[in-house]
Amino acid sequence: DFVAKFWPFYLLHAIVNGVLNWQWPRLLCHGYAAVCALALGLNLHWTSLAVLTLLVASYFLVSLIGSKRLVWLLSAGWILWINVMKNNTWWIDRVGYTEYVMVIVTLSWSLLRGCSFALSRLDAQKNVHTSSYDLIQYLGYAMYFPCLTYGPIISYQRFAARRQEHGAPRNWLGFIGAVGRSAIWWLLMQCGLHYFYIHYMARDVRMVAMMDSVFWQHSAGYFMGQFFFLYYVVTYGLGIAFAVHDGIPAPSRPRCIGRIHFYSDMWKYFDEGLYEFLFKHIYAELCGKHSSPAKKFCATALTFAFVFVWHGCYTYVLIWSILNFFCLAAEKLYK
Repeated sequence: DFVAKFWPFYLLHAIVNGVLNWQWPRLLCHGYAAVCALALGLNLHWTSLAVLTLLVASYFLVSLIGSKRLVWLLSAGWILWINVMKNNTWWIDRVGYTEYVMVIVTLSWSLLRGCSFALSRLDAQKNVHTSSYDLIQYLGYAMYFPCLTYGPIISYQRFAARRQEHGAPRNWLGFIGAVGRSAIWWLLMQCGLHYFYIHYMARDVRMVAMMDSVFWQHSAGYFMGQFFFLYYVVTYGLGIAFAVHDGIPAPSRPRCIGRIHFYSDMWKYFDEGLYEFLFKHIYAELCGKHSSPAKKFCATALTFAFVFVWHGCYTYVLIWSILNFFCLAAEKLYK
């Protein structure tokens, strides 16, 4: 639904930034922010725009203060606010269900981007290298439209390392091929969902229990995972295609879950951008390479606690996070 509604702005992003890269590469971040502001301004309710603006602005302001504790305190406040918004019937009635979902997802991704920028800026201040952390650079990063709602999360270090040479050549054929690849997987996913009602089985497990064969029950579980994987191949693939075309060293596409055998590899290679964020800004801040096993397990537990609250504090997310923790802990003990 998001792509169907906003596809003109994907096209506008490619055209505007192609022209800017050719003639005025210093204005690329202005172009990123302008296209995003236009897309949101023409399509969102004023309340949604106000909240998104406040979130984006708050992270830049807190990055000027110079305290990581304040960054995490701000993040906790925004996570709480997002969870309150999800249950606010007054707001939902005014914006409609489609915008409600889009804004909640966009806020969640924007929280990670703001956090990445603020924490990276504070680290850079120690080395007195903050020239690439000004307001325009931040707005270009926080309002990079192709990754705004569908992801993936691209760390600010990756964004700051983008290619910025004047008139740097663009691989338009490669870009069209990457977008076409996502479109082909989308068509395959739609065809599959036409014949396999996996999405509805995930919502009502009684349908799985009604299957006569244990083999088909296990198959249903496997295909739930595969369709989950395909969804992110399509959504992340689109954002990655634009990012690579714009010279940003984006994370890799999700790796097929059918050929991942260790759960630690699932986190590393399924969502590389999220893994980098969690590892750099949470896990590595709590323990080091030579820390005791107990400290590493505590750091892992706190990392998954963040995963739980960031995903929305749902019961199924809690169960999933706990199982993730125990799977990783068991793997570390086994190795």
